[in-house]
Amino acid sequence: MIEQQRLTLLRGVGLTVVAVLALGSCTEEVGTGSARQVFEGAMAAPALPARATYAHRLIARNVAPRQGDLTAPDEAPAPPPIPLTAALQSPSTPYATLRTEIRIRFVGALNLLVLRHFSIDPQADGRLDWLDSRTLRFQPDRLAFDTVYTVQVSVVGHSVWSWQFTTIKPITVTIDDCADRAGQLQNMLSVLAQRHISAIMFPTGMCQRTFPWFVPAMLAAGHRVCNHTYSHPHLTQLSDAQIANEIRGGVHAGCDLLRPPYGDWDGPGGRVERIAASQGYHIFMWDVDTFDWAGASTQDILDRIYSRGGVILLHYHGRGTLEALRRLDLQTG
Repeated sequence: MIEQQRLTLLRGVGLTVVAVLALGSCTEEVGTGSARQVFEGAMAAPALPARATYAHRLIARNVAPRQGDLTAPDEAPAPPPIPLTAALQSPSTPYATLRTEIRIRFVGALNLLVLRHFSIDPQADGRLDWLDSRTLRFQPDRLAFDTVYTVQVSVVGHSVWSWQFTTIKPITVTIDDCADRAGQLQNMLSVLAQRHISAIMFPTGMCQRTFPWFVPAMLAAGHRVCNHTYSHPHLTQLSDAQIANEIRGGVHAGCDLLRPPYGDWDGPGGRVERIAASQGYHIFMWDVDTFDWAGASTQDILDRIYSRGGVILLHYHGRGTLEALRRLDLQTG
C-alpha cells in the first residue's frame, strides 16, 4: 500500500516536471526573435498605430535611424540651423550721399537677445535701430564729403563683419554750350539765383556773339565764365593753328579754364593741352556726365549726380536740367 502511494506520488511529480518543461519551451518560442523583428511586426499592424511609436522608441535618440526604420512625424530630426551671415544692404553703390541710411541684413539663426556691437569710423552721430527683426539700420545725421567710412558689426558667438563705402565729393555745377532761345538762358540764371548756386559757366564764343547780354549777366550774378572754344568742334580733328584759333575765339572773362567740346582732347601733354597752355589756359573736365544733352530725365540726372558727386556736367539746353537744379541738394546729396 505504501509502495503504491510512492509510485503515485512519483508519477505526479513527473507530470509536473513535464508540464513545467513544456511551458518553458512555449515561452522560449514566443520570446524568440530580435528587436528588429518585433519592430517590423509592429509596422505590419496598421490597425495599431501606437505600436509604431513604441517600435520607434527602440531606436536610441542619439542614433540615426537606419534605412527602412520608421520615424514618427512628431519626432523627425530637426534640420541643422542656417549659419548666421550679414550683408550690407545700403549703401548699395560705391559712393554714398551724406544722409544715406546704412542697413545691414542678417540671414540665419539670429538671436535678438544676444549682445551686438555696431561702429562707424570716422565717428558719425545718428540713430541706430532695427528696421525689422533682421535688418539693423543706422540713420546718420550727416556724413562728411569725400570720406571713406568703415562700418563694423558683430554678434556674440559669431564673426565680426566689416564693410567700406565712400561718400560723394562736394558738388560743383558746371554748365556748357548755349541755348536756342534767350528765354532758356534767362530761366537758367533765375533758377541758379533762387537756389543760391554759383556755377562755372562754359558758353561758346558763338553763344556770346548771339546773346551779347549773357556773359555780363552771368558775371553780375557771381558765376565764373570760362572758355569753351568758339564753335564747339572736335579739337583733336583740327590742326594746331585751328585749335589755337578756336581757343582764341572763345569767351575770355577772367577765367583760366578751358573745357574741350565733347571732352575731346589728347590727354596730358598732348597738342590740345600745349596749345591751351600757350594762351594761359588749363584743361578742366568733369567727374559726372549727366547726359542731360541726350534728353535724360530729371530723376536720371539727379541719380547720376548723387552716384559720385564732384564736377557735374550740365547744359543750358537740357530737357530735364532746370528741374534737376531746382531739386538738387548741394549740402547733403
